Amino acid sequence: MKKLLTFLFFATFLISLVSANGIQINPSEFNINKTQSEEKTINFTLTNTESIDFVNLTVDNSPHIFMEIINNLSAGETISVSAIIDGTSDFFGEIEILAFYEQNLGQPEDIYNLTVEDPEGLSECNMDIIEGDTVVWNNEVNGEIKMVNSETGNEITRIQEDSDYQITFNEPKVLEYHFERIGARFTSFCKINVQASSGLVTSLEYNPIFNLNLHINFPPTTIDLLLLENEYTIQYDKDVEDILKITNDGNETARNIILTSPWISFSNNNLNLNPGESRNIGYTISPQISTTNETNQTYKYNITIQGNFDDINEEISIFVPYATVSGFSDSGETLEEIMRNRFNDVRAYCQEEINRNKDICAVFRDLESPQSSNNTKQDSNAEIARFLALFKDNIDESLEIIKTENANQTLQIDTIILNQDKESSERTKLSKEQDQLRSIIILFIIVIITLVVLSTALYIIIKIKKERLLNQENFYA
Repeated sequence: MKKLLTFLFFATFLISLVSANGIQINPSEFNINKTQSEEKTINFTLTNTESIDFVNLTVDNSPHIFMEIINNLSAGETISVSAIIDGTSDFFGEIEILAFYEQNLGQPEDIYNLTVEDPEGLSECNMDIIEGDTVVWNNEVNGEIKMVNSETGNEITRIQEDSDYQITFNEPKVLEYHFERIGARFTSFCKINVQASSGLVTSLEYNPIFNLNLHINFPPTTIDLLLLENEYTIQYDKDVEDILKITNDGNETARNIILTSPWISFSNNNLNLNPGESRNIGYTISPQISTTNETNQTYKYNITIQGNFDDINEEISIFVPYATVSGFSDSGETLEEIMRNRFNDVRAYCQEEINRNKDICAVFRDLESPQSSNNTKQDSNAEIARFLALFKDNIDESLEIIKTENANQTLQIDTIILNQDKESSERTKLSKEQDQLRSIIILFIIVIITLVVLSTALYIIIKIKKERLLNQENFYA
């Protein structure tokens, strides 16, 4: 019986260890609509499922929420918490609450090997390590990748294919980073939390996180759009630049003004306009034509402007004259231009009503939503980066095929040209021989004619002399 009780005690203890997973927050998601000056209160509970006490719980440096410091959260304790949402801009992302606890682990100086792959990303994204530990990133992507500090946007390093990069963290800090490829992020935003070897520390494993969807309701206003031109004729491989003017005719500030249109990129976007203020915005129209059948047609698209006002839709007409389109390999576009144009193709595709609910369009809609913050774009950017990276791989593959085909065609053309040169040389030689023969025949004819003329003249002379002699003989007789 004693053994059974002992077994049950240890089993209960082990189950509690397995079940423990930091501090739980309930609810874990809040959707808030408010005006800029308004403050809203949210309520939630925090439950400590660990066997250790936490102290000094506070929100991690967020301009959107204020929470009083919680001095203590004992093991197994549940408390009710109120926080104030006082942000003045749209936000959709994660809010982390930092919870501190005592530890004394020394400095093991461990080494963590991470792999970076595409599209899988990092083998481990968020991690706790101890000062003195080393992290090694191994690049298993097909090409160079760039490591970027997500907080500052500064480049940390570039890692070539099949190479690695390592950092030894000698002091407590938090590194937020991600990886980019061909100019676009393809991993999640990752975090390395470097803990002190002793004293008060915080852990990514224990810290509670909740999602906040904050939408600011701005007072409505009115906007006027002026287009200098709304009918264009553009060659399929050319761009046309023009200017439009938007004016805030209302009494409130126009906020988060978003301009969108297929085939068009804008020099300024996601801007604010004070009452009575106007802004000239340049735009570039780049026809997205990939086949000959798409030329000799007129395309009609809307320039759409959205914000805290009624949507504005102004139609423009673009005529693309007939042309033979041989494909992107002959277009003169750079790889970046090809990718950007394909990106615009997907945007245009997703703006059609029939396609808006498709998965790829949900990604683009989340990315370009004015309510999105940098945090909300993590998955969207990663998906798009993967799309672009795969597109680049397909282009690279296609270019290799085209290069091979071009090489074969060049060899065939060189052979044809060589044969033509050979035939031309033979024709030239034959022509020279014919010219020489013609010259000999002409010379021969001239000689014959000369001999005939001379013979005839000599005959006439001799005949005349004979007649004179005959006449003289007859006269004397």
